[in-house]
Amino acid sequence: MNKELLVIKKRYNLKEEEFNFILTSVFDRKLYQIYLSEKLPKNKIKKIINICERKKTEIPLPYLLKKAYFLDLELYIEKGVFIPRAETELLISLLENYNQEKIKYILDIGVGTGNLTIALARLFKKALVIGTDISKKALKVATKNVEKYSLSNQIKLYHADLFYFPNYQKYFNHFDLIVSNPPYINEKDYKNLPKAVKNYEDKRALYGGEDGLLIIKRILKEGKIFLSPKGKIVLEIDNNHPIKIYEYAKELYSSFIFVNSLTKKIRFAIIS
Repeated sequence: MNKELLVIKKRYNLKEEEFNFILTSVFDRKLYQIYLSEKLPKNKIKKIINICERKKTEIPLPYLLKKAYFLDLELYIEKGVFIPRAETELLISLLENYNQEKIKYILDIGVGTGNLTIALARLFKKALVIGTDISKKALKVATKNVEKYSLSNQIKLYHADLFYFPNYQKYFNHFDLIVSNPPYINEKDYKNLPKAVKNYEDKRALYGGEDGLLIIKRILKEGKIFLSPKGKIVLEIDNNHPIKIYEYAKELYSSFIFVNSLTKKIRFAIIS
């Protein structure tokens, strides 16, 4: 590693992945090229040090760098917009075997940076993808990312509470997929969140009410009328939610599949 970089890494006691994130964001070059450089621009070194100093305040790196990553996507992000998590990438992999020809309409609830919305549009190239969010700031950020990946003709974003975007009635019985990484953290767990999460990310994207199921129940109850006859609702959930979800929605739906994350804990629900 370049000696200057090694000194900075040790001084700020940064983890390898954190430091690599900073380097690739600042230099916009491949990691090995940065590490093998004998001399690096002084202005870039100063920027790295500035970021490391600001990181002491516990501001999450994506907000400092205004960059977030999801699958192979590099996304613009601003403070207060939900940061995509790596575990959510598995949600997309769960859909990879679906018949792309039959998926015509998709709804992504809670777009955030637009990470899922964009990934869904790229996977199902013939589908119209509608994304909604209650946060105007999130929609502004998502719009930039949609435009970056030239998907404005395929993706339509709306400021809305869940399903209730303009002319939503015309989509009754239309959506082949309703997808969401909804707020599902319960009251007790929300109080114990790290400051880096609690103080900087939008509470509306995290807090799911006393039991964490407030928004999930709304999606299941209100979403039924929007599903196509063979449509599916795909949700990221908490490990403690499956039984409660089944008990709540067993009169509404006939199929419940719960899927583990890489940590072997239930993290996703596929309901139809």
